[in-house]
Amino acid sequence: MASTCDILIVFSMLIVVSQASCHFSSSCTEIRFYGNIMSANCRTDAGKVVRSSIDVNECVGVDYSGKLDCSSNFVPRCHNVAFNGITMAATCKDGYGHEVFSNRALDECIGNDDGHLICC
Repeated sequence: MASTCDILIVFSMLIVVSQASCHFSSSCTEIRFYGNIMSANCRTDAGKVVRSSIDVNECVGVDYSGKLDCSSNFVPRCHNVAFNGITMAATCKDGYGHEVFSNRALDECIGNDDGHLICC
């Protein structure tokens, strides 16, 4: 039977692996945006380069204060959305309906899993 210490070590390792899957820009190039769809050439674990796409709306959302975060579904609450390199900017409504401008580094919300762009 696993001890509490063993369980905590495994849990800690899972957190590190989860966090390591972000930062797609370190292994993806030719990043392009088509509306909310981001496409990039990403390296697989074997070193092959493949084209991958993801809907950024699945990976970026808005918190109660109106700031972009790594949840999902920013589209209904944001306008003036702009993508610049690996940064997203938008004006979004907070929980009170006030408009707030914010930026989000997409590397914090999107990763590369063996050549596939994923939310993290």
